[in-house]
Formats: sequence, structure tokens, C-alpha cells
Amino acid sequence: MKNPMPGYPDNWLPCILVDDVAASTKKAAFLGATVAQDVTDIPDMGWFSVIVDPTGAAFGLWQTKATM
Repeated sequence: MKNPMPGYPDNWLPCILVDDVAASTKKAAFLGATVAQDVTDIPDMGWFSVIVDPTGAAFGLWQTKATM
């Protein structure tokens, strides 16, 4: 994946595996988090969002697409 912010240094973002990224993102926002990146599709892999909690800690939420 290309850096979405050219010129910005690479960094680490911890991700949390969830069953429903849309519902988890909505719940995080309801509980006071800021949604920095709304639910985004990664073709053939899954979906993610980026959340910033009220203390400023950023993390990703990840839902894997089912494989058969």
C-alpha cells in the first residue's frame, strides 16, 4: 500500500481484529473516539478504519474478508 500522505514518515499503527468493523467504528465514535479514517475496503483482504481515542492514542480496527 502506498503511503497516503507523501512526505510523511512511515510509522506503526497497532490494529485490533473485530468481527464487524463498521459497527465497532460506530461504537468507538459513540464512546468518544475520533474517526480518523472511516471504514475502507482493501480489495480481497478486508476492511479497516483508524480511530483516535480520547487520550490521543491511534489504532486501527480490522475485519478480515471470509475465505472459502
